[in-house]
Amino acid sequence: MSFSGGRTSAYMCWWLLNNKADEYDFRFVFANTGLEHENTLDFAHRCDQEWGLDLTWVEAVINPRHGIGVTHKVVDYKSASRNGEPFEAFIAKSGVPNASYNQCSERLKTFPMESLRASLGFKKNHMTAIGIRPDEFDRMSEKRPRARVGLPIDYYDALHKRAGPSLVGQSKFRFRLARTFR
Repeated sequence: MSFSGGRTSAYMCWWLLNNKADEYDFRFVFANTGLEHENTLDFAHRCDQEWGLDLTWVEAVINPRHGIGVTHKVVDYKSASRNGEPFEAFIAKSGVPNASYNQCSERLKTFPMESLRASLGFKKNHMTAIGIRPDEFDRMSEKRPRARVGLPIDYYDALHKRAGPSLVGQSKFRFRLARTFR
């Protein structure tokens, strides 16, 4: 399960643990780019601690040589990059991401998670679940069905009933992200 560190994704993880754990063996993964807001890292850590996610934190390992793919390294809350190291390595190899070259998420999140899956012996037929808000459906990759990325249907039913935001809001902790842009 891909946990972004946001509220909707947190709700998906909580919902799956509490409603589907008897049917599936979950592995929750957080991919850190090194440029995540500190509050996002704190929130991911608190969700892990409070809910027992056994969250695996990964970061991209970018080989500077062209033709060699992205791998991963496992980190944790304390050792996670906070100064943009994975992102800077991506820029050094591939240049600054932009509208015509927007491979940042793929190289810094998707590929490291796929590398982790392969290292654990998971086959390509294993599903990955993502938690996104209904207003984000247009942002989903066209590759999603081929990549076996799932959207838990029951989870979306609950989210549409607004259970998700209230659950996270009623927790002992909250996701706090100060407004830094005006």
